[in-house]
Amino acid sequence: MADKVDFSLLEAMLARPFLKAFRIDLMFAVCVPSSCTAQDVKTHLNVALNSINATAIVSDSSCSSSVPVPLDVKEWIVIFLIALIVILVILSTVYENSIMGSEKNTLLCAFSLSSNCRHMLSTQTSHVTLDCLNGLRILAMIWVIAGHRITIMLNFPVTRLRSIVEKMDDLAMAPIENTQLAVEIFFLMSGILVTYGFLRYMKKGHKFNLLYFYLYRYCRLTPALAMMVLLYATIAVRFSDGPIWLKFYDFVNSCCYYNWWATLLYINNYYDPYNMCVTQSWYLSSDFQLYLFSPVLLIPLHKRPKLGLTLAAVLVVTTTAGSLWNAFANDLRGGGAFTFDRGFDDILSKDYIVTHWRAYSFIMGMILGYVLFKIKQGELILKMSRAKLWAGWIISTFFILFSIFYITVLEDPEYEPNQILDILYMILHRHMFVLGFSWIILVCTLGHGGWLNQLLSWKFLIPFARLTYGAFLTHVLIQVIENYSQRVPIPLSYLYHWYHVAADFTLSYLASALLYLTVEGPCGNIATWCFEGKKKPKVVPQSHTTELPIFKYTT
Repeated sequence: MADKVDFSLLEAMLARPFLKAFRIDLMFAVCVPSSCTAQDVKTHLNVALNSINATAIVSDSSCSSSVPVPLDVKEWIVIFLIALIVILVILSTVYENSIMGSEKNTLLCAFSLSSNCRHMLSTQTSHVTLDCLNGLRILAMIWVIAGHRITIMLNFPVTRLRSIVEKMDDLAMAPIENTQLAVEIFFLMSGILVTYGFLRYMKKGHKFNLLYFYLYRYCRLTPALAMMVLLYATIAVRFSDGPIWLKFYDFVNSCCYYNWWATLLYINNYYDPYNMCVTQSWYLSSDFQLYLFSPVLLIPLHKRPKLGLTLAAVLVVTTTAGSLWNAFANDLRGGGAFTFDRGFDDILSKDYIVTHWRAYSFIMGMILGYVLFKIKQGELILKMSRAKLWAGWIISTFFILFSIFYITVLEDPEYEPNQILDILYMILHRHMFVLGFSWIILVCTLGHGGWLNQLLSWKFLIPFARLTYGAFLTHVLIQVIENYSQRVPIPLSYLYHWYHVAADFTLSYLASALLYLTVEGPCGNIATWCFEGKKKPKVVPQSHTTELPIFKYTT
């Protein structure tokens, strides 16, 4: 007898708001002449389905045709803008290569392919950099790509839906279900760098300008994000085709049409979170909001360190207690990204993307950033005995592995949910995970990281770390272009998944390089020229990813 399938679980999965572009109805396709409209197809299908008391749901976005649709005005505007950028790159490159000596105008060299490419590929570093963060940034990006790949695969009709349920409690699936932990690494590093860069900046005798602090950050992050919003809202719909491509893209396009401004103002994690333009940008919003808050701790850490550390500790306790209260008040439950029967959507909108409940990792990063700064300055000496090192490695390894793999217990079909245990895990596993990685960063900085520090600090990784921001912006679009252009149901297997993760990583970083050379790098040069008024061409810094002054830090 055939195995039974829990269809209620599958229906709950497909009925989630984040997948509302798709319905739980039976989906099938028919081929008709391109002269037929969506209404024609719906009318004829309803006639055929009338005998079984069923109706067809057909919209314009349900139809795909080989007949090209003429470009509209907004698409022509974006094409003109892209052409203008290409022209600026060509002219700037020619100018830089034709002018000899030191009389080159910095602004005219901003779009130069030569200087931006040299900067992008630079692997220079120094003793003051936090080199291990390069490897951690790439690790977190791979993890994010892997998690988003499986989520997007689940949106597409699969060969055997039951395979989703069968794999939920596999140990091999645990890192994918807990892919949200990768964001904790980004938050942790963001807090470290904002503090480390600020303290180094102030150590050099500079004065702190709050308006400069905020505007420079906004001007460095926003151009690349704005380009992705433009693409999503206009010509990206022409990047692919397939039976369900337009059905998916109609939802994405409408989100960007109505909510583009919330994305560019970095408030989309609070405003209409179920209809975000460039969905992964919720992290940028949360990170930017924490950046706006950071002077509350940065100034005390610089002028009165004891007060700053005490205030940071109070905020750690407060945000943890608040997260626990929020989880109990809203009946949130622990679980992974695919724990559909535990209200994961509520977790997303009421906890996961809400900045004030997610500040723990960032604040812990700020505390660690202060400690690392003191260590680098020689003002703090931490002696680690062999026993302390072994104890630290054992505890941190346990924290990391427990945070990742305990999810298999919650996903066990025989597990009976316990509200207290579920909520404690949901909140505290992120704290344990951050503490585990904080230890790794600390011992690598102290020189006790061994082969792990050598791997994370490998100079070859520096250009990839520099391109991670662009890869974060582009990888989802690359994944949906491939996934939603398919014309047959896909299999769900680990081999299929990781094969596509490798492809996603390669294509995302290639797209990031293109974005960096045409938008991110040039706009960063212009922002530097506007805010710092440099007269000379920009010299390649020693490490764009880990040694930058606070104003130049990018996520």
